[in-house]
Amino acid sequence: MSVFGLRADAELRELLRNYSSQSVRREAQSCIFHEGQQAHGFYLIIRGKARLYMEATPGKKVMERVVGEGCLIGLPATVSGHPYSLTCEVVENVELAYLSLRDFSNLMNCEAEAAMKLLGLLSNEVQAARAEIARSPKSTSAAISVVN
Repeated sequence: MSVFGLRADAELRELLRNYSSQSVRREAQSCIFHEGQQAHGFYLIIRGKARLYMEATPGKKVMERVVGEGCLIGLPATVSGHPYSLTCEVVENVELAYLSLRDFSNLMNCEAEAAMKLLGLLSNEVQAARAEIARSPKSTSAAISVVN
């Protein structure tokens, strides 16, 4: 299991394409979204590859992953309503299905099984991120905060 590895199965891919408001094509080395940019929706990679990464400091990439066909990018930020926490750049020309916030809301309201699959993918990503943090040499210094 890999962080940023939100890969949809064939059935979910088909549903996402059906609910998608538009198809997007981007050339290699272009940017799909930047870390800190307000989320406006998410994408399903139909063809091609993209690189997702965070920057610890300008120019120093951390948690970098290359993802391809069937992967969802931007979903966590779309669900949370927070800005994108990653930057997404095109590695190899891509074709994407774009789901706006409205598309996503329609999908969630009309397709309970798809909603459960998306929640499962998000849960898997959280578990993978926690496992990666635990394997990190600095994991013993992690801070814990309690919210009332």
